[in-house]
Amino acid sequence: MPVIFSHGLRSSGLFHSQFARELASNGGIVFNIDHLDGSAAYTETKEGKGISFDISKGPFNRTWRAEHAEIRKKEVENLIDEIEQRSFLEKIGFDECNFPKIALDKLTMTGHSFGGATAVYVAAADPRVKACATLDMGTLPIYKKIETGEVFLKQPTLYMVTEGLMEYYH
Repeated sequence: MPVIFSHGLRSSGLFHSQFARELASNGGIVFNIDHLDGSAAYTETKEGKGISFDISKGPFNRTWRAEHAEIRKKEVENLIDEIEQRSFLEKIGFDECNFPKIALDKLTMTGHSFGGATAVYVAAADPRVKACATLDMGTLPIYKKIETGEVFLKQPTLYMVTEGLMEYYH
């Protein structure tokens, strides 16, 4: 089962690597994306250019976060396009002897906080995503789209929220 994991604000795929390892140890093929939109603690482009978290507009600026949600959605959709190509798996080190069978009909989108919002946003927009799971999803980036019904999930979805976060939002 392929799983795409989207990190939260000021985080990275590395920060969630234990979660990714756990999913992989249970048969998942996990794609732990580092977003290049300035929301990661630190990441690098293919060319090696470093990108650090951009705090200049404030982490809770709704407009900034909505713009970044669009960027993240496009990044994930591009990743799904790549996963569908055999050449992508060859590029990341698989060969004919150990080529995995990726059940794209079970593609699951997941994420934490801002990554949870990214997961929901992608799942609502892309029918290739068959299930969604979020960990302490932060709705700020897509709140208006949820409120208006523009973001609506038809796939099975799991929302996991800590008690403290529920108190924070109320």
